[in-house]
Amino acid sequence: MDPSRRSKLREELRADAGRLASLAERHGTPLLVLQPHLVARRYRQLTARLAGFRLHYAVKASPHPVVLSTIAICGGGFDVATSAEIALLQRLGLPMDRCIHTNPIKKPVDIDAAYAAGIRTFVVENACEAKKFAGRPADIELLVRLAFRNPAAKSDLSSKFGVEPADAELLVKHVISVGAQFAGFSFHVGSQTRRLSPTARRCAAPWT
Repeated sequence: MDPSRRSKLREELRADAGRLASLAERHGTPLLVLQPHLVARRYRQLTARLAGFRLHYAVKASPHPVVLSTIAICGGGFDVATSAEIALLQRLGLPMDRCIHTNPIKKPVDIDAAYAAGIRTFVVENACEAKKFAGRPADIELLVRLAFRNPAAKSDLSSKFGVEPADAELLVKHVISVGAQFAGFSFHVGSQTRRLSPTARRCAAPWT
């Protein structure tokens, strides 16, 4: 985060400190305080900086109904990884056609349930996962997950999930061979990353 942005966030927190302290005194701690207007503001800021991209909010990050409904009202989609997350969105009446299923390992029954709920885009990371989509409806799209190394992240998931970039072409061929639509690539930037530079370098240059 650039220094000016960090400074602005500090100012916002200081300005709200009195109200938050009052709430903590009244209700005790730990205390979850939801501010839907800030969710909407952050979403608008992100869409402005990523013009032309469809954004999908990871439900596992904060599955509170207020947060999810705010994202939906703003026009956002959802990144789901479990049947429980899908069921939650359904209970809230949120648009399932805006969802992508990003769990790289899925049981056939999970795929069936997600498709029945209205999800059409799924992630695969190996040939075995791609084969699970053989014979399924033609409107399903598959994203191939790449292993993305990010030493700046506290949790770099590239060692656990994703195909090596050098092997990605072969996996794409597997996707096509099972009769599914290849929709593109996906990758996880790592959890709690402190710098944008690894992602910026990867997105600006070909994968090697």
